[in-house]
Amino acid sequence: MLIFKICFYRLLPLSVLLLAACSAFKAPEFSSVLKNHIVSDQWQEYQHQLKQIQQFQIQGSVAYFSNKKKASARFFWQQYSPKNYHLLLMSHLGQTAFELKVTNGRVDMAKYKDQGEIKGDAEEILFKFTGIPIPLEDLSRWIIGASSDADEIILNHQSCLKMLIHHTKEQTWKVYYQAYNTKITPILPERLELYLISPNHQDQRMTLKINHWILK
Repeated sequence: MLIFKICFYRLLPLSVLLLAACSAFKAPEFSSVLKNHIVSDQWQEYQHQLKQIQQFQIQGSVAYFSNKKKASARFFWQQYSPKNYHLLLMSHLGQTAFELKVTNGRVDMAKYKDQGEIKGDAEEILFKFTGIPIPLEDLSRWIIGASSDADEIILNHQSCLKMLIHHTKEQTWKVYYQAYNTKITPILPERLELYLISPNHQDQRMTLKINHWILK
């Protein structure tokens, strides 16, 4: 397996912007949704292939938009198992702005650029840093195109996810798969848009662009 060098990512350019957003945004709508009802053998086989992926490395860019601000960064994510992963967000100078290491579901280490090491739950820590209540374990499955515990889905012509909807008690995530990398097997997402709809938070949107995949 090839291993990414963290120092390589620190050479990548990054911009972090906090700007006033001029207008609201709205998640796209689709006319029909499959609700926990999968009939495609091709879909079943594809999901079986995805379940075999326990370890991966990705790098790319993330952009965040809300009614009040927007920001962008480069990221590196190494997944060792469903509850073991390493996440980096890089600053515009190529330095690590945020680093998170999780082992067996518990935070081993979390650092902010200017605040040193901090303690707490992984999702709480990331929320304090980004202001976004990201469900990290769900996100690790959404990234590879697995439906996980989605409440509603739509498939594309390749029997891969085009959209999924995940409801919790307090919020709804809508994930749109805009492009796939067809040069790897199985094909995996290359661009995703995630919309968060919550009564307790302003509507928010994230775009993930994955430039490189490495699987084991």
